Amino acid sequence: MANSRRLCNYVLVLMGSVALVGWVNSGSTMGDIERFVRARDAAGLRKMSSLELANDKSAFSFLNTGGMYGGGRDGWTPKLLIDPVDQKQYVVLGAKLGGEDIGEQVFELTDKKLVRKISESEDFGVKLTHHDFDIRFDIPAKKVAVTDRITLTPDATPQNSFQFRLGSHFVIASIEDAAGKSVPFRQVSGVVSVARPQTKTKYTLKYFGILNLPVIGGMIRDDEASLAGDLWYPMIARNPATHTATIHAPAGWKTIAQGSEVAPSKFQMNLPTCYFSISTGKYRSESIQDNGITIRTLSAKLTQDQMRTQNEFAKPIFRTLKTFAPYPFKSFTFLESRCMFGGALEAYSHATYPENWLPAEEPHEPAHSWFGGILPNTYLNSLWNESFATWFETYYLREGSLCKRSEARRTFIADARPLSSFNDLTCAEANCERGSSASDIGYQKGGFVLQMLEFVIGPEKLKEAIQDMIRAHKPGDSTDWPDFEAAVNRTAQQDMKWFFDQWLRRKGSPQFSVSKVRWENGEVRGLTQFVGEPYRMPVDVIVEYPDGKRELKTTTLGEGTEFKFACPKKPKVVSIDPFCKLLRDYGTNDLPATVEGIAKSLKRYSPNDTVSMSNDIFGKLQAQNYLATLPKEATGIAIFDNPERNPHAKKLCAKAGITVSGGKATYDGTTINLKQGGFAAMVADGAGKWSVVGYGNVKVTPIFGRAKVCLFDQYGRVLRAKTEPLMSGRLAFNIS
Repeated sequence: MANSRRLCNYVLVLMGSVALVGWVNSGSTMGDIERFVRARDAAGLRKMSSLELANDKSAFSFLNTGGMYGGGRDGWTPKLLIDPVDQKQYVVLGAKLGGEDIGEQVFELTDKKLVRKISESEDFGVKLTHHDFDIRFDIPAKKVAVTDRITLTPDATPQNSFQFRLGSHFVIASIEDAAGKSVPFRQVSGVVSVARPQTKTKYTLKYFGILNLPVIGGMIRDDEASLAGDLWYPMIARNPATHTATIHAPAGWKTIAQGSEVAPSKFQMNLPTCYFSISTGKYRSESIQDNGITIRTLSAKLTQDQMRTQNEFAKPIFRTLKTFAPYPFKSFTFLESRCMFGGALEAYSHATYPENWLPAEEPHEPAHSWFGGILPNTYLNSLWNESFATWFETYYLREGSLCKRSEARRTFIADARPLSSFNDLTCAEANCERGSSASDIGYQKGGFVLQMLEFVIGPEKLKEAIQDMIRAHKPGDSTDWPDFEAAVNRTAQQDMKWFFDQWLRRKGSPQFSVSKVRWENGEVRGLTQFVGEPYRMPVDVIVEYPDGKRELKTTTLGEGTEFKFACPKKPKVVSIDPFCKLLRDYGTNDLPATVEGIAKSLKRYSPNDTVSMSNDIFGKLQAQNYLATLPKEATGIAIFDNPERNPHAKKLCAKAGITVSGGKATYDGTTINLKQGGFAAMVADGAGKWSVVGYGNVKVTPIFGRAKVCLFDQYGRVLRAKTEPLMSGRLAFNIS
């Protein structure tokens, strides 16, 4: 009976909202606004705006750009919101939106004109610092009912009301103050205007929502309920907050939420963050202990062995992350969820992944425990934390993986190819409201920029800067690029403004050519010409002498037009940026050939009775790529067979420097058991035609990077790698 009575109250609230909207839409002002919004006509809305708002070219750009994850793709619906205290009028442009993406758009309406955009970063002089949730799932109805006791701290701003936001599929049933007295409020879509407290206090909110939003929001299935990726809780300016959560789920289900489980299905999250996730379902579990952390995997589908594999992957990842700062929790959980679609989602003490993603050597979401967790990001200014998580994907492989460090640093470099979207925004302004270009820039360009900074100041200095940024951070405050820039300047012991000016505060990427490379008077000299504003780019150079010996040099492109560096002997070849570290345009021959790339382009031979890694190592094979028999001239083929019985494979192994004997493979002093690991190598014949050889047994596809030869363990983790610098292409020059 209690549930029926509560549902009746919710229906009355909904009916009241609908009636209000219907009344307003009968007026010409809202009718015109709706017509322009549905037509995505920004110019029409500017005609209905004050001069100041009309001159703000970005005020209505969301109509056509949407959010970085596609928020607003289905259009926007304008509704009138009347403040319950001072009766101010606001137009709310509502849409179905997911977490971290663009928020609903709010404009103040005065005398039938839109006079001001209410930025989502506006906090109305109120901070929401803590939530105390009681969450109940109704699985058959796909409904969640939430009671949230929020802690509010107002400042001295003379305002009578404030606004908070949550997903538009949630309906606020009631708001009460600390004395149990009803607090005036009005809700339109996901925007709620409510009477503002004058002193620090608690409000109790009761609300419900239907969870059936695949891709962008919460979901309930017969065997699982998820509040991951959903704006299921009230937010003011997306400021970080702590929370506790008591979750009522069906008997026998396992529940995961942020922070520490302090009682059965009760979690306490003492780290202030911007985004919260909760999931519960019929999961199985597998866990291990490593250096004081419980690492766990939850899934309804993965086998116990697959979950153990996922836990094994996590150990070196967390050991590397802990060099930045101590991990703030006692456990981390990898959750495979049938309610998750598309990408994975961080939750700082756990992460949620869609099916068929795990097990994987996956550093990105764990990195968010530091970049987004310890250091929160609202996404309203930039996507700096996504840049850091993307950068960490290859930093971990260079600096923290099991691979020999000197080899890893050359093998695991992200291919920093520019996208056309890099011309739309700068890293500093690419936020959740700026469309898909912001996603490209936040995830990709920002990661490339950090990789280049690592190569400029060195990995140790970059690590020190991150440590410094974390030490300087105040819990409860969000972080952004300027905080990191200040930390770099402190630790690098040099003014790096030039670097951040050109890479964070400038659109696009460098367009340049190099010419007139020559050797004279004990120096290599050359001319750099830029299209547009020049860049300052410290860069590696390899000089190769006539006897085949090579030396690594450094120079700087862009300071003036000529570069030069000392080179006492005349070289035969000069290769600029031979390890392809710069963010720049790469031609067809400007990136090195790799074992992975070559193998995917070849036909493959793998006998049926071979314990072969071919299906795991390079993905599922297409039927037309198989060779039933091995040709007599076995060149230009990927051979996955035991070299101890296949003479062609044995010959290719010998050329690659790999010996196989007694079920073991040895490369450069490192030996692995082929029942618990494997190898892969690319080998050129006399005509320069590539072949690939590989054999072994692995659980997960390796991450090869730019390797030409590699050994890996049973989990596919690379132990040894051979990578060659690029000595051809547009930036390689023969010195006559």
